[in-house]
Amino acid sequence: MVGTPTMASYLFKTLFLPLSVSPPTTSTKIVRQPKNFTLSKSKNYRCSCPHERHKNKKIPVMPEKKNYKNLAILIVILVLPALFIAFLWTGETKHKTLPIMYSLRLEEFDPTFIAAAGCTPNFEDSTHRTIPFSLTNQLGKTMTQKDFRGTIYVANFILTRCTQNICPKMASELIRVQEAFKDDKDVKIVSYSIDPTYDTPKILNEYAQKYGADNSKWFFLTGTEEQIFQQAKCSYFLPAEKKDTYVNIDHSERFVLVDKKGQIRGYYKGTELVDVDRLIHEIQVLQLEDQE
Repeated sequence: MVGTPTMASYLFKTLFLPLSVSPPTTSTKIVRQPKNFTLSKSKNYRCSCPHERHKNKKIPVMPEKKNYKNLAILIVILVLPALFIAFLWTGETKHKTLPIMYSLRLEEFDPTFIAAAGCTPNFEDSTHRTIPFSLTNQLGKTMTQKDFRGTIYVANFILTRCTQNICPKMASELIRVQEAFKDDKDVKIVSYSIDPTYDTPKILNEYAQKYGADNSKWFFLTGTEEQIFQQAKCSYFLPAEKKDTYVNIDHSERFVLVDKKGQIRGYYKGTELVDVDRLIHEIQVLQLEDQE
């Protein structure tokens, strides 16, 4: 009979159709509300959870801490190098010693060259000392070696009408030496004129004024050619020779450092800035040597 369900169709729909075709289902996700959740009348949800409470509180603003770390680092960078350099300089000056030149105690020293130069050896306590003299300074006063015993002094040889640039350079460097020890009465400068016939006390005084020489510290000495050349050759062992005119006078550009006993302690190139810096430093070494 058409339209009447049979038992077979009923069993098919009941038993097999659910296994072959499943109708779509709608899943609902269950959201659990946190505890203490309340719904206000204005439908604005408000959570009174502990982790949300701080939102309604004013957080106190902590005062800004000053950063002293960078300042400390800057001080270390600037100060430590200066202290280190000062330590090295002081330590070197304090412990450095200068040799005593032309001493018979030195195995390598051969005194025969003194006699070969036509000089009479001037040894005291086995050490060469500058030889005696009596010369006239730029103020017309007589000076002898006794005026310089007990002082540290720098000696050199000049001529005021020098045709080369050597003498002006030496004078300029000696100005630095004078300035470095302007307050030290135990440090002096002695410039011998290798052209004494022309360099009278008046000429030497004008030369001294030209370079700002302190007459109580820097002395320009003149005398006879024999006296001056003897000082160069026999006191300081420096070359000195006059061939015909002053233009051909041979003299050294060396500075000589002499201690308070008249002993030679060093030679320095008087036209070189670095060498004169070394001279200034080694004068300080001698000053400390006398204090010990």
